[in-house]
Amino acid sequence: MERLMDACEPVAPNSMPYIMLEEQFRMAPPLRAVVSSLYYYNRLKDGPNVLNHGPMWT
Repeated sequence: MERLMDACEPVAPNSMPYIMLEEQFRMAPPLRAVVSSLYYYNRLKDGPNVLNHGPMWT
C-alpha cells in the first residue's frame, strides 16, 4: 500500500489522488490509539459502533 501511495504523490508522473479512510470499525480504542500513532500520524479515529461498544474495551 505504501508503494501505491508513494506513486500517487503529486510529484510523480501520471499520479492519481487518494483519500485515506480515517474511521475504523473493528479495533478496541486502546489498540487503535497505538496503531494510529505508529502508522497514521494520529489520524485514525473510532467509528460509532466502536465508541458504543461498552466497558469491555475500556
